[in-house]
Amino acid sequence: MKEVTCRTILSQCGLQEFSYSINPYTGCGHGCVYCYARFMGRYGHPKEEWGTFVDVKVNSPQVARKDLEDSKPGRIFLSSVTDPYQPLEGKYALTQKILGAIKDYGYPVSIFTKSSLVQRDLKVIAGMKGAEFWHSISILDEKDRKAMEPGSSPVHERLETLRLFSEAGIKSYVFVGPILPGITDRDLPGLFRNLREAGVREILADRLNIKCGNLQPIMKAIKEHYPDLVEKYKELFVMGGDSFYFQDIKQRMERAAKESGLRVDWCY
Repeated sequence: MKEVTCRTILSQCGLQEFSYSINPYTGCGHGCVYCYARFMGRYGHPKEEWGTFVDVKVNSPQVARKDLEDSKPGRIFLSSVTDPYQPLEGKYALTQKILGAIKDYGYPVSIFTKSSLVQRDLKVIAGMKGAEFWHSISILDEKDRKAMEPGSSPVHERLETLRLFSEAGIKSYVFVGPILPGITDRDLPGLFRNLREAGVREILADRLNIKCGNLQPIMKAIKEHYPDLVEKYKELFVMGGDSFYFQDIKQRMERAAKESGLRVDWCY
């Protein structure tokens, strides 16, 4: 962990739905083996393993207020290349303070996390006009969560977080992504039933994409924890046979979602 300062924190966002993104941290303590944001390691951490470094932008709440004052209103994505509620947020509360600034300036915000720490700010978020909450859940079993998302919140805590946010009247969604073959699809009815019982009505799903150097850590985790899936992952992601699988999983997930009363949209 390293404390750093930043000159600006409100960035133009390349995703069509958002005008801006805010990332109070560089790096992420969740250490998800499939994470695409590991490319951020090239900025000051070229030889460090993803999940082992975090730069804490200690002045980001103050900078956020200046950036928000000087910008045109638009929806903010919190966050795009880090988790705003990763473990260090419990100590620094940067996201909490930034949310206060966003609320004061009246910007709509979409909060994206796989951490139950967001429960701390439930009352603040509930009082923000245009706030949306996105929880990332593509794994139901705790053994899978520890293998693929070692530093993240337990699944039962995330489901409880969804329930609390839904009951508070906050627009809440689940991001089922990336879809991990042989893991996410092991019990789709069970996954979607749990999401529905937590108060979710809509999910967004995305395929596992191989980019930014994530193939090596994915294959390492598969060999260590799922030796029976090694050949399948080689076929899909080394030999390039993944297109058929992800088209087929669309149909399977749509059927399972319909049975659970969920609407599913797709990133691919």
